[in-house]
Order: sequence, then C-alpha cells, then structure tokens
Amino acid sequence: MEIGGTIEPGFETVREAFAAAQAQDDGGAQLCVYRGGTCVVDLWAGRDKLADRPFTERSLVILMSASKGVTATLAHVLADRGVLDLEAPVATYWPAFAANGKGAITLSHLLTHSSGLVNFDADCGFVVADMCDWDTCVRLLERMAPLWEPGTATAYHALTYGFLVGETIAARDRQAVRAGVRGRDRGAAGDRTVVRAAAKRGAPRGAAFPSRQGVGTWRS
Repeated sequence: MEIGGTIEPGFETVREAFAAAQAQDDGGAQLCVYRGGTCVVDLWAGRDKLADRPFTERSLVILMSASKGVTATLAHVLADRGVLDLEAPVATYWPAFAANGKGAITLSHLLTHSSGLVNFDADCGFVVADMCDWDTCVRLLERMAPLWEPGTATAYHALTYGFLVGETIAARDRQAVRAGVRGRDRGAAGDRTVVRAAAKRGAPRGAAFPSRQGVGTWRS
C-alpha cells in the first residue's frame, strides 16, 4: 500500500505501524502527530470509498471525541499540581453534583468512564441542540442518578464526558480552563492546531462518510 506524507527521523516505526493497520482497511486514514509543537508524523493512505477517490493530505473528515483528550489532559495536569485530587468526590468541587446518589463518584470515575452517567436520561427532555448549551447539560447531569454503582462497570460516556470532567475542572479553577484551552499551559496547541492545519491545506471538500441517515459529506 502506498503511504503518503513525511516523518521525522526516529519515527519510522510509527509509519510501519500505520502502513500495517491500513493494509487491513479498504478505506482511508490520516495520522498527524505533534511533539513539542513540531509536526513529527504526517501520513495518509487509502481511498475515500464513497466518493471513489484517493485519501490525501487534503482530505477533511469529522473529528470524533478530540476534545476528550484535551479535557482529560488538563485534569491530569491540575492533579499533578495538586489543584485537583483524582480520588476526591466530584461534589468536593461541584456540590450540586451530589444529588440523586452521586455523592461518592470521584474524578477518577469520570475519567475512566465508570461513573454510570453514560448518557442523558431518556425522559429528561434532552435534545441534540442542547449539546451546544453547557449550562443546560450541566443542570441535567446534576439531576441524574447513576445507572450502576460507580466503579463497578465501564461504558463509553460519549456525550457526557466533556461536561462531567469539564465542569469539575471549571468548578475548581475556571482560570485553568481558560489557560489550558487557549494553549497557554505548557504550550498546548489545543484546537488551534486543527484549525491551522485545515487552513494550510486549503480546507477542501471533505471525505464522504456513512451515517445512520445515509451518506453525508463533511464540508468546510
């Protein structure tokens, strides 16, 4: 399989692993890794099957759960500095969270997807548009009861993770949130890297992708 792109010396095994993974995949993929603010891996391979064209450095795709890593990293930085305690109850920082049997849930439970707050309650009135309203989602989560005893099971908290961990951080230190997201903390690139990469590559039409509603296309 042809692999496009570049790597810095010392990252040859990353390219080999990327090639091996894509050899088993008839779709397309990209991999971009920054270290210390410098791009050390920028690879692409395969095809956009639905649009029937090669996957290149100019292909744009949706980003899934990218902000979870940013949020979790900020939580761990603050824990390393003694601002947060990973084993402390979330309610220590966010008192309203303790409602409906959540008083024993720790930050570690949130970070490991084991809090039992895997999704918004079906009968709480939540709609997709609420994902853009931080305060609404926070209030809904405050009223929820865990679906299982925290720490006894895990399930991917796809929609709730950012609100749970993010609000815990914000309740403790909102200045830390602002500094981290803006990239002031240890030179973190944050979302600016994504924006700059897209701009540098010309922000073309993106790759088509299958969805529950049919075929969609990500466009800039």
